[in-house]
Amino acid sequence: MSTITNSRKRSIETSPSGRMSAETMSGSQSVTTQRVEGTRNERPRFQPVFDLQRGPSGFTLIADMPGCSPDAVEVRLEQGVIHVLGRVAPREPLAPRSAFLLEEYEVGDYELSLRLPDIVDPDAVSARVSDGVLTLIMPLRPAAQPRRIAVST
Repeated sequence: MSTITNSRKRSIETSPSGRMSAETMSGSQSVTTQRVEGTRNERPRFQPVFDLQRGPSGFTLIADMPGCSPDAVEVRLEQGVIHVLGRVAPREPLAPRSAFLLEEYEVGDYELSLRLPDIVDPDAVSARVSDGVLTLIMPLRPAAQPRRIAVST
């Protein structure tokens, strides 16, 4: 059994057969982007909504980070935890000398941290961003990948 846990206290367990079950330890089943608390003087930070898939060769995470360009996303791997930070440029009024009368869309940065299970090969993790969608590929260590064993007579 392997477990991936994110900072929303959402635990995703995978059995040796590759089946996954998601359980929210805090009891909240939120499917919207959540604001990460900080100080009043900081830009807002949000935890992106993401999907996590398990295949025979590893995990794939797909996270929505609208407004993030590839050069504004930083992905780090430290002590088995993958950290993602996506910076979004502040919005400006569309016309010169104009101002927003109402702003319901809050602009902020994205932050996500996931503890990887031991079966993930940290040296083979890769990331790409396209149209504000982050895709993380997290292959399994060779020893953890399924293999066929020849049966002799």
